[in-house]
This record gives sequence, C-alpha cells and structure tokens, in this order.
Amino acid sequence: MTMSFEEAAQGLVEVGRRLDARGWAPATAGNYSVRLDDGSIAVTVSGWHKGRLTPAGVMRVDLDGNPLTPGKPSAETDLHLSLYRLFPDAGAVLHGHSPEAVGMSRAAADASEWVFAGHEMLKVFPGNTTHEAEIRLPIVDNSQDMAVIEEAIRPALLAPNAAPAYLIRSHGLYAWGKDLAEAERGVETMTHLRIFEESGGAPVTDTRDAAEIAAALSPIGVRFEQWASRPLAADAGQDEVLEAFAPEVERLKAENGYQSVDVIRMVPDHPEKANLRTKFLSEHRHSEDEVRFFVEGEGLFTLREGEKIYAVLCEEGDLISVPAGTRHWFDMGPSPRFTAIRLFTNADGWIANFTGDPIAERFPRHEPVTA
Repeated sequence: MTMSFEEAAQGLVEVGRRLDARGWAPATAGNYSVRLDDGSIAVTVSGWHKGRLTPAGVMRVDLDGNPLTPGKPSAETDLHLSLYRLFPDAGAVLHGHSPEAVGMSRAAADASEWVFAGHEMLKVFPGNTTHEAEIRLPIVDNSQDMAVIEEAIRPALLAPNAAPAYLIRSHGLYAWGKDLAEAERGVETMTHLRIFEESGGAPVTDTRDAAEIAAALSPIGVRFEQWASRPLAADAGQDEVLEAFAPEVERLKAENGYQSVDVIRMVPDHPEKANLRTKFLSEHRHSEDEVRFFVEGEGLFTLREGEKIYAVLCEEGDLISVPAGTRHWFDMGPSPRFTAIRLFTNADGWIANFTGDPIAERFPRHEPVTA
C-alpha cells in the first residue's frame, strides 16, 4: 500500500511516539521511512527525538538518497534505501534501539544469526502460518560505513527462511514490511500478558510469548490464539473483513455454537470515544462469552479471577475469548484505533452487567502514545 507524503509523515509521527513509549527511541536514536506513491521515500530528519517527532521532522529523498525537500536525512538512510532496492514490495522500514535487540545481538557475540523454531510468534512474519517453522534473524557487525553493513548483510537477507529484519551488533534492529503496520510488527510483537496479585504491586508474571500467554490463560477458561493476517484495504467493510477470515470464524461458530457475528471499528476521532472508554473501564460481566478477534489495532483486556488480575494486551492477529461470568474490563486507550470481529451466542449481542467495584482504578491502563 503506497501513501502520500502527508499520510506517511503522520504515520511516522505516530510510530515514533509508540516506540518511544516503550523505551525504544531514547534521545535521537532510531530512524524510520516509508515508500511513497510516487516512488520517492519519506524518511525522518537527522537529529529529531522520535517521541517528539512532528511532520516537520520528515523529509523526502529519491532512491539514490538525494534530498527532494529541505532537511538532512538520517545518517543511516542508505540502509533504508538498500532494503527498498532489494525488496520491491517493501513499503516501510523501521530501525529501533530496543534493549532487547541490543542484548540479543551482544549475546550472540560470535554468531551470524539467531534461529527461531517452534515459537507461536513465528506466525507474525508475513506468509508464515504455523509455529512449525524456522526463521533466521541475521546479525551483522556495526560499522560507521553504511556500505560495509549493506554488503555484509545482503547475502543473509536473501537466504532461505530469512526474517524481514536484521540485527546490527551492539546497535539495534532493522525491520521492514509492506506497510508501516507490518514493519512495526517486525520491530515488536506487542501482545503482552502481565499477571498481578489482586492486592496490586508489580506483576508476578510478565511475558510477550504467545504460547506462554495461551498456557497462562487456559486454566481460567480464557482462549487465546493467533490467526494469520490477511491483506485488506484500510476502508474494508464488514462483509470484506468477514469473508477474509471466514474459515476461522466458521470454525469458532461450529465449536462453540455462536449464532451471530459482526465487525466493530473504533477510530481516534470517534465522537464518543471518551465516554465509551470510561464505560468499559469499569469492571463488568457478560452472560455469554466475549469473543473478539483483532483485525487491526490493539486493546487491553484485564481479567479478574480468584486472587489474580490478568492484563492481556491484544493486537492485530490476536483472538481472545473471555468466558461468560468472568469479571473484567477493557481499555481501548485515549486514542483508539482497532477493527475487531465479535461473535455472539445471543443475536442481541453482549449486555454488560457492572459490578460497581472500582478495582480497575488500581491497575495499569492502556496508554500507548505519549508526547
């Protein structure tokens, strides 16, 4: 999906804030880019803090790196351009400095790659629909000469089973995809489970591994799984969304007797977003399962079972099914953006029965964007 410069600049601003909110863009670290509809590249300007980025911090260059608008492009622009030349379908490239990525690159001090096999999260990578796969994440030594890095990493990127990402040792991670959303998933899979004691305090469990999340939720009757993404237009309607995921939806209906299904979409400029957020941040129950598959976007389900609180951050590709009667609340964040498929036993949909307990006030909310 190609974008105009204005759309790309705004998208890069939003990505910068999200990555900064996770501690992945300290000082002026990182650089981001998008392929535009005219074939040129929108890239972040050198020296900008990505968490405070504005459209003024984005400029255009051609595929040879020549500036097309005022500004000094990032010092690593050549690495972005090499990926666009190597992968014609690449629509966005993100480079972040997460502590996890740096740690992984340093832990493999003598290795040229990390090999992942058997992980549920391998299905995040485009075209991969099973955990029964092997994905290779190349590692290249750092250099101040971008041409040296480009030459060293190229063979590994073209090798079988290479991830659409690579590590620069002691430096950070490059990831790319057909669009910004896919590239961001390569930088980090946001799916996240934290388990707290009901009394509060630090989480006693904190994991981003989908298999671990599913295993932790299963004993309390919560179903968690991931479905492969589908190519959909940004303005895809309900019929298009349901058709794209028809096999999975029909499987759930057959297994659990769900009678109806719909698609809900929330956007940042929804006139009732504040009221809706407040409403569903209050603990409540439903008389039937709450089943939601995230086609795009994200939201935080927090479940209360026994003396434990389970906070599950779901994103694109995640299915969660909360059993009837489970006390929980849902936070779509202050600037919601998600599209989700919902399945119901009752054709009238879910009816929330609020408990009146203010417990939700004691636990983290979903605040994905910070200024």
